[in-house]
Amino acid sequence: SGLLQVSAAVKAAPSRPSKKRSAPSVPTAPARQSRRLRGERVESSRFVHEEKGGRFEFGREGAGADDTVGDEDDNLSEKAEPKHYANRIHDETPISLAQAVENVGEKWLPSSDSQNEDEEGSSVALQNAERLSEAISKWDSTSVQSPSNNRRRSPSIVKEGGLDPAVQKRVQRLAIDTSGTSHGESNEKLVPDRIYSMAFHPSSDQILVGAGDKQGYVGLWNASSSSKDKVHRFRVHAACVNSLEWTPRGDALLSTSYDGTCRLWNVEQQQFEQVFAAYGKESQYAQQPGAGILSGDYGNNGKDVVWFQSATWDHRRPEHAFFVSTSVGSVLHVDIRSRNRLTWQESLSDRKINSVSLHPNGYSFLSSGLDCCVKLWDLRKFETANQKKSKQGTLKPLATFHGKKSINSAYFSPVAGQHVVATTMDDSLDVLQDFHLTTTPPPIVTTTTASKKKSRSTKVQNDASIQVVQRFPHNNCTGRWLSTFMAPWHPTVDHLFAVGSMDQPRNLHVYSTQQQEVAVPGLSAVASRLCFHPSAHEIILAGGNSSGRVTLIRESKD
Repeated sequence: SGLLQVSAAVKAAPSRPSKKRSAPSVPTAPARQSRRLRGERVESSRFVHEEKGGRFEFGREGAGADDTVGDEDDNLSEKAEPKHYANRIHDETPISLAQAVENVGEKWLPSSDSQNEDEEGSSVALQNAERLSEAISKWDSTSVQSPSNNRRRSPSIVKEGGLDPAVQKRVQRLAIDTSGTSHGESNEKLVPDRIYSMAFHPSSDQILVGAGDKQGYVGLWNASSSSKDKVHRFRVHAACVNSLEWTPRGDALLSTSYDGTCRLWNVEQQQFEQVFAAYGKESQYAQQPGAGILSGDYGNNGKDVVWFQSATWDHRRPEHAFFVSTSVGSVLHVDIRSRNRLTWQESLSDRKINSVSLHPNGYSFLSSGLDCCVKLWDLRKFETANQKKSKQGTLKPLATFHGKKSINSAYFSPVAGQHVVATTMDDSLDVLQDFHLTTTPPPIVTTTTASKKKSRSTKVQNDASIQVVQRFPHNNCTGRWLSTFMAPWHPTVDHLFAVGSMDQPRNLHVYSTQQQEVAVPGLSAVASRLCFHPSAHEIILAGGNSSGRVTLIRESKD
């Protein structure tokens, strides 16, 4: 038919591309420019120069301004800080309690109905802090854990192979406690910013928890107090407070910071003493303890950026000596009674050391960090090497456990020291048994790269003598806005530790060395940093989050 002929002709005809209609041209609008960019004179005004962690740094421009950013007179910070070495908040002299309260700033002082709110708020905060100091100094010494109590095995709370059944029942009763908060909420605001460190006062009948944050603030929450002013804030550092730890008698609080200082709050004298600090080779600081640390003299391979990463008391000489780990892989031993303060130092890694831990035997020593390893050392060799003035880095670890990825923390169990819990970025909690008795060769680490995907995989073969008795899968990837997880042991109940959780709804996990015991629900945010109260009569722990809030958890009465 004719239709078939037409169809065949259309198919045989060469195809011609269709012409695309060009869109009508629209004139491009000129890019918007401010009058400052166009070179026009403007009235005096301010602009946001930089935003960090929700805080703004302002600059000034326009008539009568010199267009400099961050000038002291034009900065909208709460209170101008004096300039000291490395931008620290204070010099090497002690910070009085009044100065520590004044450094807090108006925003975080107690509210007042007086006309002069700033002066009245500062005065009220100082009076509250003085009353707290007097109360701590008068607490009955029998209610405070003695220095040796944490280092002895107690048959009533230690059981070979796991938790005592009575302790297990108490753990199952853990729940959020709101009785100690100021307004009946589930948590208390202690510090302005993200919490990096926490510590309970060692009194067995008082609940006083401290927290250090990203900006150098230290907050104390007296949950046992009947007063409405339960929270006390101080600012004694210029940067992140990464470690807080009370002396065994509870009469002083040690704090270390990224600003390179270690301060000790003497409760009786009501002042924060600088017991150790890092300096360069400037002549005016040549006589200071820690001179030269910022100049490559202490194992930092000539790097300029050095900070203190963690600190813990040396329980062999409690209240006088402590260990400090650094960002460049060195460990320092500081004795505040000695003239030079620094008794020895050793380079244990070429990467940052996140945590150190001393075994109850007094000489087995752990270091862990970005080198992906938990290393076992003998402190007696450190002290001998220091006396002989041998070269740094010549000592070798007795044993090494490789965790594939970086280690956030690794701690000996404080009662018997039988176990080590390592929190790794390999998304696991590794429990090692009798690691302090191990002497092993270095692990075999092989790295392969796939040719197509260009992905790297690491295979680790640890020595067979290292006993990993449990490996709990646990999401430890907190991201950049949360502090990393670091699982702490209970100070007096062996086999018990806890860690934060990324689960939804928010909770935290309590483990024994054999199993997960309980997930405590009801948290408002991720509790990255935890600490246990040292009391063996009741299990109490606290969790701090990235908003500066602390949640108290204890055994429910129901």
